[in-house]
Amino acid sequence: YLALALLAALLVAVGLLTSSLTENQVVAAAGSLGVLLMLWFADSVAYLLPQPLESVVLNLSLIGHFRPLATGSVFLSDAGYFVSVAMLALFLATRRLAER
Repeated sequence: YLALALLAALLVAVGLLTSSLTENQVVAAAGSLGVLLMLWFADSVAYLLPQPLESVVLNLSLIGHFRPLATGSVFLSDAGYFVSVAMLALFLATRRLAER
């Protein structure tokens, strides 16, 4: 349940961020879907990149951090990934809305 709650928090936060960046709801939905799919499939294409970028992309992979949590291995780094990305997205969304 912890893995699903953290994943839901990240998905909602990224959705709020993309919604705050645009006026159109369809563009916000497509943008958040694109960002989340890029994070989800990042580990699948990481081997195509040169070595310094490969490790960065692997560390940004959503499924790479979700899989251990879903199987019952709770690591602080995986939970920290979800919390930090969600908090960053919410921070950027509030900054964007404060500018309006």
